[in-house]
Amino acid sequence: SPVLLAWGFAMLVLIAEKDLGSSLLYFVLFTVMIWVSTQRLSYLIISFGLFICGALISWRIFEHIQARVSIWHDPWSFRSGSGYQLVEAAIAMANGGLIVQGLAVENQIAFQKWKQILYLQLLVKKWVC
Repeated sequence: SPVLLAWGFAMLVLIAEKDLGSSLLYFVLFTVMIWVSTQRLSYLIISFGLFICGALISWRIFEHIQARVSIWHDPWSFRSGSGYQLVEAAIAMANGGLIVQGLAVENQIAFQKWKQILYLQLLVKKWVC
């Protein structure tokens, strides 16, 4: 089955590169492409089952995946070390949300200055030209 071949390739990438993201990306892309081209729901179900099996086996075998799952589960325990980026992202989203309100709130004064400079440049250009 082509899904087993893609799963095997994804597991090889995971073992060789120790990169969970690339492995998952390759597997999901192949699964979606094969599902779109064939419209067979069985490929999605088999792929989901293989993903769950591969994730559980990888979590049991590889320490770096166990560490990533632990950090994902409770990033505040690791906030000064390996969970720093996840904690900072959570804080940033709490301040600004997905529509980046925090950026506009924090930099409102700087934005106003740039807006004034832009208007000044437009006026000078209009007067000179």
